Amino acid sequence: MRKGEFGMVRSMTGYGRGEQTFPGCTIVVELRSVNNRYLDCTVKMPRSYIFAEDAMKSRVQSVVSRGKVDVFVNVSSAEGEELTVKVNQPLAKAYMEALGQLGALGQGAGVTREYPVTALAEFPDVLTVEKPALDLEQMKAQLLTVLDLALEDFGQMRQREGERLAEDILRRADVIAALVSRV
Repeated sequence: MRKGEFGMVRSMTGYGRGEQTFPGCTIVVELRSVNNRYLDCTVKMPRSYIFAEDAMKSRVQSVVSRGKVDVFVNVSSAEGEELTVKVNQPLAKAYMEALGQLGALGQGAGVTREYPVTALAEFPDVLTVEKPALDLEQMKAQLLTVLDLALEDFGQMRQREGERLAEDILRRADVIAALVSRV
């Protein structure tokens, strides 16, 4: 047997990684595959991007036919992203009124306490941070672009591993053929 007799052999196991920076975020997609009789694809991603899960699974299924494939997605905000901090004014006023009532009760008992505005900011939901609205179609396209990079890397690794496996099989077959010829 000679190299190339097996055609293109690909390993079922593999790893691939894709990373790209877009305006506002950096996306990293990693794939890992182990042997499995059927295709079992799992996508693990932040909840806010779950809308793209089915499209990502379909893309993986169009490239991979067998194996247990885990896809990991990480989206990190870029520095300088425009964030807006908003004051929930009705809630802040309600807290101030409640603190005023507490202060009145305390004064009647000889207890006084001043509350700085920073203390008010520590109460839940008084301050909220808002990010710009996501363009879902654009974000899905970006996720799929990075997934394609990871799938390309994944395919190259599977091919390299498959070539190593084929070479190992050929070496073993040559040893067996030599042993059989002695008999």
